[in-house]
Amino acid sequence: MQGLLVGACAIMVPRGMDYYRVVDTATGRIEWFETRGREYLTWLLPPANEDPVSDALAYTGRYQWELISLALRLLPQGATFLDVGAYVGPWSLLIAKARPDVRVDAYEPQTLALGQLCANVFLNHLPNVRPHPFALGAHAGVAQLRLPDLKNRASATLAQGGNIIESVDVVTLAETHLTPDLIKLSVNGSEEAVLAGGFAMLRRRQPILLLDMPDVRRHRGRQDAESLCAYLTKLGYVYDCLYEQHHIAVPESRRAEVLGAWAELKPRPADRP
Repeated sequence: MQGLLVGACAIMVPRGMDYYRVVDTATGRIEWFETRGREYLTWLLPPANEDPVSDALAYTGRYQWELISLALRLLPQGATFLDVGAYVGPWSLLIAKARPDVRVDAYEPQTLALGQLCANVFLNHLPNVRPHPFALGAHAGVAQLRLPDLKNRASATLAQGGNIIESVDVVTLAETHLTPDLIKLSVNGSEEAVLAGGFAMLRRRQPILLLDMPDVRRHRGRQDAESLCAYLTKLGYVYDCLYEQHHIAVPESRRAEVLGAWAELKPRPADRP
């Protein structure tokens, strides 16, 4: 085994294990420890069919590319991008590779996903990505990370329901002392708690929020969705659905600019995953 040290995360990378397979995205052929995707990134991933995020990376080399393209367009020079629920790094790595001037802070509390995120950062030589082994919440402490769908490791959440997989440390957005220009949230039901932990900063700075909320339509009640919308309004945001489970919250003064940029980038129905 080869030891890797990335930021605050020490990990060991075994050679030849299934979940370290990568795919040559030009041919679709499975290889080991090498890939030449369109973004020229190397990915260490879970096994096939482990989750839709990793499968998309394995077979196309990228994930939610139109949304990432929108983020790249909206990030100013020298910006800070905060990736909450970074998983193995599809957003963090693609943004860091395309924009070396952007600082990327990637928060991922799930131990296995965090190890793969750190390995991906190391293998792609991306010093502008900083992995953090914490969940974000309304209050600092320790919480139970749950997995509602055992067939989808990307569905981990601090919300109620599902099998407990591990205890994780929680910090608040205020405690990070970050002043991000754009925040991506993939927290499967904990959106309002994350925002509550940084209320003052969000009211003052009003970074753009990209929210990936697959549970809103299928698993979460109307009351929960309305509560989140009301909280965003309290923070001074207007809230729009980009498509399916993908939402954006922006200050009213930037709404026309952001939605105009999205109109040029949004996928056609046939292109959507």
